[in-house]
Amino acid sequence: MPDKKTSITLAEIETALANRRHVLAFVRQGVWDAMEVCKAYKKEGHPFVATKLVEDERVFDVIDAIRKRSTGNWLFQFNLSEDLLQTVLFQLESLETTKLDELVGWSGDGKAKGDVVRLKDMSNSTAKRYSAFVLIERPRRKEEIHELVAAVTEQLQTETYQRPGPMKELWAKERAHVIWTYVGISVEDISRGNWLCRSLWVDPNADAALTIHPLGGDEKVSEIEFIWNTDYAASKKFAEAHQVSKGEVMEKVEKLANALLRFMESAKASFTKFDRSEITEAEFAAKLQAHCEEVRQLYWNCSNIPPGPVDTDEVVDLCGLLGGSVDEMFDSYSIRSMKEKDAMSRRIRFETGHSTLQKDLKRWEVAINKVHHG
Repeated sequence: MPDKKTSITLAEIETALANRRHVLAFVRQGVWDAMEVCKAYKKEGHPFVATKLVEDERVFDVIDAIRKRSTGNWLFQFNLSEDLLQTVLFQLESLETTKLDELVGWSGDGKAKGDVVRLKDMSNSTAKRYSAFVLIERPRRKEEIHELVAAVTEQLQTETYQRPGPMKELWAKERAHVIWTYVGISVEDISRGNWLCRSLWVDPNADAALTIHPLGGDEKVSEIEFIWNTDYAASKKFAEAHQVSKGEVMEKVEKLANALLRFMESAKASFTKFDRSEITEAEFAAKLQAHCEEVRQLYWNCSNIPPGPVDTDEVVDLCGLLGGSVDEMFDSYSIRSMKEKDAMSRRIRFETGHSTLQKDLKRWEVAINKVHHG
């Protein structure tokens, strides 16, 4: 934009919303994954490193700005242009045939019933916090979901569960200060992150220093902020239309993971030689550079795995994490990195990538065993 500061994408969204247009925002799955990886590295003090996938870290700022908007903040991740096209078509169909109240559902007899299927202790040193995933038996009117969420929130305010450790010692006898809830109709909704709505309650009497970012929701009812997912029906329909069998998913995942781990072992063996001064850094870098593009393509392919049954979701996610770490190891000694980074920065990137990979490998082994044996 003329001010050299405002993102054109954000300017487009603001203009569309100001003119009461419906906004569909998309982000490539690989960029979304890269954002999560880069944020983790940034917390550890490592600077952003440009890649072919993400050349400028300001794209992450744009994504965050969209997510924090009060409206027009739902982001679709996609891998292929065909996926993007199908989502747009489903969205158009949804806009033509449904309104929000119809989307949330129909009225039934009595109050909405829901089960808290997953409760997480999210406490930190400043507040006792919970997040709860709530399943309802079928779609309901918004007013009924308001009542259900209010009941769950009230129940969790006196919840005593705390994960072991210092948080338990700190908050075990205290009332909750912050509660997030996520409402879905099926286990698949939870797995896909496709909620009917999300909510946030913050204790009005909590310490003023407690800083919890609001959802930027559509409404506030009894001190609970709600944000409704107007894309629920279209997202559900899209996922159902593209789901493949467990066998197809696992074949792709295991093939990709095995290929990535072979490259990791090769890179680690070469690094050991370099560390022992058996080869120079330039020779070590040349070995990695010879396979950088292959590794990058494998990493991208981790984002092209079609959705399968719910019990495959964890291994698909972990496959992407393995791919990101192996790609990080190889990219740390890429041609550009050899030109732009110093030797210590390159070494830290490589070793951090390998260390992260080892942690994720333990989770991978558990997840694989769970998928195959239950």
